[in-house]
Amino acid sequence: MIYWDKIEELFKTKTGLGYWNGSRNQLIGRCPYCEQGSKKNHGHLYLYMNNPGEIPTFHCFRCGEEEGHGTIFKLLKNGFGVTPNDYMSKEALNFKMPGSGYDYYKKNFEVSNYNFVKPKNDYKLKRQYLLGRLGFEFDLDRLPGLVLNIREFVGENNINLGKYEKFLDFFEDSFVGFISTYGNNFILRNIDSSSHFRYFKIQIKDEHFFKDFYGIKTGQINKGENTIVLCEGIFDLLVPIRDDELKEIKDNSTYWASILGSGYTKTIPSVLNYNKLTTAHFIILSDSEKKESSYSWFKKDPAVKSLTICWNKTGEDFGMKPINLIKKLL
Repeated sequence: MIYWDKIEELFKTKTGLGYWNGSRNQLIGRCPYCEQGSKKNHGHLYLYMNNPGEIPTFHCFRCGEEEGHGTIFKLLKNGFGVTPNDYMSKEALNFKMPGSGYDYYKKNFEVSNYNFVKPKNDYKLKRQYLLGRLGFEFDLDRLPGLVLNIREFVGENNINLGKYEKFLDFFEDSFVGFISTYGNNFILRNIDSSSHFRYFKIQIKDEHFFKDFYGIKTGQINKGENTIVLCEGIFDLLVPIRDDELKEIKDNSTYWASILGSGYTKTIPSVLNYNKLTTAHFIILSDSEKKESSYSWFKKDPAVKSLTICWNKTGEDFGMKPINLIKKLL
């Protein structure tokens, strides 16, 4: 049990501000890491209540990519300088901390299985689009989670698209789909590059605080050193994973994962958990607009044994060829 009334009072005492969102599942206040002395009537730090049986987590939307994220233990001890015993029951205090076992987040990370029905149509235009984006000949049916027959897949698996249901015919005619590794997200890419509707990311299962991803295994897990490669988009993974420029990285890696967005923080535990690891070396295939300083917080995560950043000198990202690799160990 978390003593939320005491924590709310702690926010007010330590930062002068503490209030709940409308749903009363997020406690909001000024961040003790970056908003000391602030007089603003709103805060950037959100403490998430999460679901029963899950340890609360926090994120500061001002410094969250550096210090301002983690579990309630870190916030109480490091942020506010108090003993968690006064704010949590013995049961909550005994909750496993990250890194003590790969099954720490197990209840958050159940893999959803889907029936991938073989397409009745040849979907020639969709296949041409994929081969054009990938830049090499490949058996597309071997791509994990690929969905060409979107209408049939949605119906066969009783997927609720919610507000996107009205676009089902549009998706069927003009999009290729990918199901994320844990099955929480359906990512749809428009095969018409001139369209304003380039892609959709539809959450079809609850994801909680940590993020799902799209991943491909590249090597065996071993008891010693394991390397995980991360990137933002699906094609940032699918294009370089078969490119000679990154062959050495692929040959010496365990797993590649697209985080399906731009925030890496919440993906680290889910990728590690999927691979039954508590730590790993990480390589990021970065967009060119992201500078080295954007990843300085990453090295502070105890799960990160080392961090290497790669950029494509001849492009904005790794989603299109040619690839001219430059990399730096941080």
